[in-house]
Amino acid sequence: MPILNNPRHEHFATLIASGLDPTNAYIAVGYSRKSAHASANRLQRNATVSARLTELKVAVAERTIEKAAVDRAWVVSRLMSNVERCRQAEPVIDREGKLAQRHVGLLNAEETELEAQVLAGLNTNARIERVDDPARVRLENAAQATSIPGVDLTKLSPAKRTEAIKALNAADCTCGCGLTLAECRINDPDCSTSLPIARKMVEQIAGTH
Repeated sequence: MPILNNPRHEHFATLIASGLDPTNAYIAVGYSRKSAHASANRLQRNATVSARLTELKVAVAERTIEKAAVDRAWVVSRLMSNVERCRQAEPVIDREGKLAQRHVGLLNAEETELEAQVLAGLNTNARIERVDDPARVRLENAAQATSIPGVDLTKLSPAKRTEAIKALNAADCTCGCGLTLAECRINDPDCSTSLPIARKMVEQIAGTH
């Protein structure tokens, strides 16, 4: 499958395949932080993006397997070398040439296992914690919006305004973002595709009786 025509979608899929979570990948490619979580999940379910993501994940997995085979041989050779150094009380040097451990006497099973993980490039002591930013306000549902960026709803009556927002949430944007018009305007106010469509839709609603 060739790369996606939409550069943002291609970058989005590549970032997820490389291990970044969808929400941060969505923000990283230039989309708005507002409603990023919901919008990222929706874009990820887009048929074309989903197919490309599957392809990229397979490619990453294949490269990982190849790298693991090389690393396994390297680790085994290093461990055998470490055993010999243990007998001689010589230091163990990591891939960057730094002192990783100094053995004296018999090998300790637990320490040796940890050394194997370190030599293989695994992070043995890392703990990942995700902390929500209290200053970040996420609009999980564009239907909750009372205004749409770039679209003047102030001249509409309350009933017409509600009708317009519902219509903008029901109509899909044609820019390829995989979002509704309302979501696209909120998440990407600079989108030149959704703006005229949204404005025309509101004008039509304003003109109805």
